[in-house]
Amino acid sequence: GQREDFIKFVKAVGVQTELPIVKVSPTKNENWAQLSLDYGYRVRWTDSAISVDWTIHGIEQLVRKPSLEGSRLIWLALIRAESKVAKARFRPNRQYDVRESDSQLIFHLKGNAWIPDCDGNFFAPQEISRTRLRPEFPYDSRNGLLDAIGFEDSVRRETEEIGRAHV
Repeated sequence: GQREDFIKFVKAVGVQTELPIVKVSPTKNENWAQLSLDYGYRVRWTDSAISVDWTIHGIEQLVRKPSLEGSRLIWLALIRAESKVAKARFRPNRQYDVRESDSQLIFHLKGNAWIPDCDGNFFAPQEISRTRLRPEFPYDSRNGLLDAIGFEDSVRRETEEIGRAHV
């Protein structure tokens, strides 16, 4: 039908309709030093190694110079993702425990102002409340990723402090 043709056309033109969250090596993770503590001199890399991290290609640019459309695609990718993408995980072999840290995805989303409010101003996840979200940013935290990026953290803290002040 016409709609399908239009969607094909838009995709062909290179307008992204979704942003895939991809599996990457954790060597570029901010916490690589901590993740790889056990992987020192003479430690064998075996087939029981675990080396997993997650990101969206181009995420640094998308969150440093945010646009409404780019941010909406990130948001949708985030709320639809599997909860495992919140963590980078590493061990050189099964003799070591798996070390975990925030994934590259979470690191970039936590540390930048990329979520637009109703007026089109961009905020870090900690600084915006769900009541200020635009309608095309549905609040859905079932997979835990909005909590992982610290969504509403500062807002919640202020509300609690106000609550305590009135006791």
